[in-house]
Amino acid sequence: MLKYINAIKASKAYNLLENDIINNTLSHSYMLISEDLDALNTLAKLFAMRLYCNNACMTCRKCNQIIDDSCADLLWINEGNSSVGVNKIEQLKNFSILTPSEDTLKTIVIEKAQNITIQAQNKLLKTLEEPSSEVIIIMLVDNENKLLNTIKSRCKKVKLELFSKETIVSELIGNFSEKQKEEAAESAEGLISQGQKLLESNLADEILDALLQLHSSKNVLSVMSLDVFKDLNSALDMLEMIFCDIMYILSDLKNLIRLKNKMEKLTKLAMRYTVESIVNIDEEINSCREKLYFNCNTLSITEGLLFKILEVNYKCRR
Repeated sequence: MLKYINAIKASKAYNLLENDIINNTLSHSYMLISEDLDALNTLAKLFAMRLYCNNACMTCRKCNQIIDDSCADLLWINEGNSSVGVNKIEQLKNFSILTPSEDTLKTIVIEKAQNITIQAQNKLLKTLEEPSSEVIIIMLVDNENKLLNTIKSRCKKVKLELFSKETIVSELIGNFSEKQKEEAAESAEGLISQGQKLLESNLADEILDALLQLHSSKNVLSVMSLDVFKDLNSALDMLEMIFCDIMYILSDLKNLIRLKNKMEKLTKLAMRYTVESIVNIDEEINSCREKLYFNCNTLSITEGLLFKILEVNYKCRR
């Protein structure tokens, strides 16, 4: 199911892509950039629809085929959190040389293109260097710095902008009060999916409780076994937000805190840390993201992170 359609259709990013179609200035390859993967996915789907439909109506046969992933002229590559290897780029290459079956254009979308291996990127480069007038390649990325400069230079970059609090509130769904939606939107940092996650789950409370349980190495095994760390990507995002808020507390910048409704737990945690320790923890969180990118064992990553939090807390204690 496509999410946040109204917000995406009204975005500067979508309007830019639509203008390329209207003005017949389409690039042979695009790089769509955002940390909000759900919104990015919707942007790519709407762009693909607009390539074949005058207004991306979402009701015609072609739009429905794209929504259902049954369009013969659209190849959508989604490897989840796994690396995109040479075999997938070979599939892309074979698809690109075929004549469109129904239209005059073929579209290829690569989700999480930042996960394309170096070897596969080099193979993809050959296709980008010799573009076909019948093919448009769309890469979805949350961090373009993980791609080779030679790949980036051959794509037109379109960054999905951050959304206003009002826009996020209007897109949040579920049986929640207006106040709850506003609080979630305020903490979402311009990302609609982040707002929805904050609204729907107790992720912030679960992570805060886990950190409050983490007193010594004896607690690491029980804490790392908590369900909250099964989705390590989401856990890292929330950890980053929590420690950023703790930094604001320590720096007496409480007006910048995003998890304002969690102040009691944040204040308790802030008593354990120094600004220096949080800087070190933030570096460790970034290191964990790199390890995830290279498909390291998630349990080992979680264990290492928890021990690191204890270590820097001990070294930097007051």
